[in-house]
Amino acid sequence: MKDRDRKGSNIPEIDDELRRIVDSLPLPDRFVKQVIDIVPTGKQFRAYLEEISKFPVLSANDEAQLIEQARDEKTGRVARRKLNEANLRLVTWIAKEYTAGDAQLNDLINEGTLGLLRSLDSFDPEAGKPFQEHAAIWIRKAISEEVANETRLNRVPDYLLEKVTSIKPISQRLMLEMGREPTREEVASELGLGADELDRLVKLVGHGAPPEEESEESDEEPEYTYDQDIDYD
Repeated sequence: MKDRDRKGSNIPEIDDELRRIVDSLPLPDRFVKQVIDIVPTGKQFRAYLEEISKFPVLSANDEAQLIEQARDEKTGRVARRKLNEANLRLVTWIAKEYTAGDAQLNDLINEGTLGLLRSLDSFDPEAGKPFQEHAAIWIRKAISEEVANETRLNRVPDYLLEKVTSIKPISQRLMLEMGREPTREEVASELGLGADELDRLVKLVGHGAPPEEESEESDEEPEYTYDQDIDYD
């Protein structure tokens, strides 16, 4: 856990819209049906919904105990896992507000889960606020940032995106050929750009580092799995 001094600092209050979403979260036995009534789903996504619906709803007492255990070096990992599992439905319930289909939803759920994991570090039980509401703020923040990033990428011309997605494979090829890390000037030269032009291009796309090379499109459904090996430390 982080220092107590950081808990609760600069954390926005939950607004009425987010509280409405949290309050409308269905119980596990109705969760799958209510989600698929809103978001068109494939088999993989439905299987994921059914999987996370198996995790029990935490009582206030159980939640308080897990939050306390999460601070302990011996019990922290298990406690964080249980808190995460119990709130995966909340992540999906918030993420569905930002997409009309389950293709993009996978990415939003991944980002929302990261927000959920971060939320525990800034949670202060003594503030008297429910952990679920606090987590919802962080979940929405992470999801909103992902949506904003995707929107920014969609506004960048394809020929520029193609150059950016070529940075990593070009860098790897040059590294193999030269036996060392290539300079930005050398990478830029391979792209037919100057070093400053390459820097501006990366900033335009909005990444602090070159994005991963995108895989070829596939007709297969995105795979939704609960990652049981996620690091909670």
